[in-house]
Amino acid sequence: MALRVIETRRLQDGTIRYILQDSQERFWHGVTRLTTKQIKTIDPATLQKTPIDARELYIPYIPSRMTRWRGDPEAPPAHVFIKKIRLMLHDEFLRDELQNSKDCASREIRCGELLKRHPHPNICAYRGVVTNASDLVVGIAYQRYECSIDVLIQNVASFNAPLVVSSIEKAVYHMHRYGLVHCDVHPRNIFFTRGKEGRPDQVVLGDFDAAHVVRERLCDKCGSEDYFPSTYTWHTPVATDIDLYSVRMLRKKLCVGGQSSDPWDKSVLISPY
Repeated sequence: MALRVIETRRLQDGTIRYILQDSQERFWHGVTRLTTKQIKTIDPATLQKTPIDARELYIPYIPSRMTRWRGDPEAPPAHVFIKKIRLMLHDEFLRDELQNSKDCASREIRCGELLKRHPHPNICAYRGVVTNASDLVVGIAYQRYECSIDVLIQNVASFNAPLVVSSIEKAVYHMHRYGLVHCDVHPRNIFFTRGKEGRPDQVVLGDFDAAHVVRERLCDKCGSEDYFPSTYTWHTPVATDIDLYSVRMLRKKLCVGGQSSDPWDKSVLISPY
């Protein structure tokens, strides 16, 4: 039984919660006062373990609603990024909190499948879901890009900031056209690939686990405080102006002039179903 640590989370009291998995895809969880670095260096078999059913952690693969990615998730091609399903979004590890994590995964897949049918050059290309031997969804495959805009802001002296803003405007307008609100637009969710051989730079919007359908009540996850309007609270019906506010904050962050206004008539949104 080869055990490995697949996820950790630091709790408010300073302890670390961890999830273990073995080669037969069985799962355990526990809490320790060891540091994250120590957890990575010790034999996982020595950690305290409480078993948990995999179905409490992951959603099932539904062929009629999901595209299965057929590659090897342990050795994906260079152009593919595998986003592992996050299992611990909260400090608590109870049924409701685990359901929140599964709901975020379901929301991201729902959005990805819709945008796969209606692609856009400024939206991260969704390739499908990654499943395990039990047909549970353990990851999501996307096109790989060079880096996030957050990395550029921190490490690059200059880049085409107006291109970033205009690209993200186009991305959110496209989502709005199909009745979707991203709800988490910020630099860490914007990805960049530098153009080669005369091709233009590419900027895309990704990370859709907070995306909601227009008028759906806000739940489970939303954007970071600096980019999310304070007028929206949990269980408030979402609207496209959430993303427009985020784009305005992005303009301010990147010092790009102009004003964002959604060109789509909200009364004629295309149904996402």
